Amino acid sequence: MIAKEIDDRRGEGNRLGNLGLAYKYLGQVEKAIDYYEKALVIAKEISDRRGEGKHLGNLGNAYSDLGQVEKAIKYYEKALVIGKEIKDPSLINFCEENLKSIKS
Repeated sequence: MIAKEIDDRRGEGNRLGNLGLAYKYLGQVEKAIDYYEKALVIAKEISDRRGEGKHLGNLGNAYSDLGQVEKAIKYYEKALVIGKEIKDPSLINFCEENLKSIKS
């Protein structure tokens, strides 16, 4: 990845997250989780709270797809906390809607 070569950690994290999305849509959810986790590590390293929330939410979706409801809820709740901290309405709405859906 060029982002890695030029030490663009945010770009690298975004690309890893995008690869996770691609694998999720291909039905390879376990592989998607691997990429989301790598992207999450980078987001934490560079203190990218919005990216961290986004990757946590994607992990919630992935675990929901696998039927692992408790894990999904855990990730959605962590993402929701971040969404509220950074006052990101789209992240807050995303998490609240998914939590409502998964708990009903």
